Amino acid sequence: MADEKKAADRRMDAQRFTALTEAYGGEVQRWPQADQAAAALFAQSEDGRAILERAGRLDPLLAGKGTS
Repeated sequence: MADEKKAADRRMDAQRFTALTEAYGGEVQRWPQADQAAAALFAQSEDGRAILERAGRLDPLLAGKGTS
C-alpha cells in the first residue's frame, strides 16, 4: 500500500514522459510500474496526449509491423 502511494505521489513532466515513450512506446502499461500512476495522470494533459499520439505512430514500426 505504501509503495502504491509513493508511486502515485511521483511527479511526471513532459521530458520524463517523452523519455518513457521513447524507451517503452506509447502503451503506459508497458512502462515501469513505478511510473505508471503518474504517467496515467500526465497522459490526460494536452502535452501528454500529444506525446502519446506521436509515440503511437512509432509503436508499429518499433514492433516490426511497419505501415504498409
